[in-house]
Amino acid sequence: MLRAANARLREVVEAKDTEIAALRAAVEAGTAALARQARLVRDLELRVAELERRVRMDSANSSVPPSKEDIGARARRKAALRASQRERSKDRKPGGQPGHKGSGLEPAADPDRIERAGPPAECRSCGAGLAGAGAEDDGWAQEWDIPPVRLEKVHWLLPRACRYRPVSSPARTSGSRKGWTPPGSARR
Repeated sequence: MLRAANARLREVVEAKDTEIAALRAAVEAGTAALARQARLVRDLELRVAELERRVRMDSANSSVPPSKEDIGARARRKAALRASQRERSKDRKPGGQPGHKGSGLEPAADPDRIERAGPPAECRSCGAGLAGAGAEDDGWAQEWDIPPVRLEKVHWLLPRACRYRPVSSPARTSGSRKGWTPPGSARR
């Protein structure tokens, strides 16, 4: 009877061993399939990211010329620019912001000439006439200008070396050791 029970137990153990081996093979096949799917998902995520990047490309962020981009991209870019300008204009006024150290021209200490401007006929802000208004403190403004270029024609009278021809032209002898030097130029 003990031998019969042992034989029966051996059959059960062999059946369980066969079942365990089949389950292990199924788990290994499932693990391999899961790894393949994980690689596929990663590759597809990379591909989707690249395609999304390409869709977002326009003439502002790539070498694509504006004439080659589609109308939708141009419209989206302009709409985003308008939205950002509206958002910014709510909080900030144009020009220098509070706390920003400005830079500008300082008044020249020794101007070439000083002129007094006549009083204005009307207020620049409200347009009211200023005929009987009293004088306020003087303000100032400076104009920095380059005078216009003016053509200067110079006629040189050259001394003659002999009675038939002059010594030379000023262009060739100006500043040279030989010949005549025009007045006002230094001789070397």
